[in-house]
Amino acid sequence: SLRVTAIYRSHYYNAKLLGNLIGLRDLQRFVCEQVEIEPGPLTIFSTYAVFDHDGWSLADAKQMLSDARSAYACCTTH
Repeated sequence: SLRVTAIYRSHYYNAKLLGNLIGLRDLQRFVCEQVEIEPGPLTIFSTYAVFDHDGWSLADAKQMLSDARSAYACCTTH
């Protein structure tokens, strides 16, 4: 399986996390299809992370995490 690890120097979670996860998932899926292997874990490290909460509630943050899990899960189950 193909494991993907991304390291971000800085990361704004609300503004960028979901889009970054989807982009990395799509890249992983494309590479796996090209070389005919299964996708493995996707790991992200942030050396500096900001939970930019401008106008976001806790419920919004929980929904974002749920959406991110769903987006990643769709390509790891067959």
